[in-house]
Parts: sequence; structure tokens; C-alpha cells
Amino acid sequence: MGVPQKQLQLWLRQSEYKKLAGLVASLRIKEAQRVLVEHRDWSVESVADYCGFNDRKYFHQIFQQYTGTTPAKYQANN
Repeated sequence: MGVPQKQLQLWLRQSEYKKLAGLVASLRIKEAQRVLVEHRDWSVESVADYCGFNDRKYFHQIFQQYTGTTPAKYQANN
């Protein structure tokens, strides 16, 4: 990325993400939201797998934490 590691860590700590894992989770959830709407024929498990989540329960937990709703409800309402 061309950014010194310390500078990136400082930026992340000051951002809403706090750590690299938070940024990655946020990007995965945004992709999951897109996929849930564009690929209604995909199961929630397929979307979770596509977005890099190995555990459906964890995907549900993180999705609800970031969006305030479950993946299935999000897909039904969008």
C-alpha cells in the first residue's frame, strides 16, 4: 500500500475500525450486503462463504452487529 505500518496502525486506532480486523470485517459485510441483494438465489451460507466467513453463526453475529439486522431480513427488505 505504500504506507508505513506504524502510520497505518495509528490511522486505524483513530478510525471507527480500531484494528485491521475491524476494517476487513466492515469490507466483508459491505460485500455481503451487495451480494445478498444482487444474488437473491444464493443461500446465506453461500454468501458467507463467498465473503470469507468460514462459520455461518459468526457471519450472522458480525452482520447483525454492523447492520442491525440478520442477513435474511436484509435480503428480504432490499
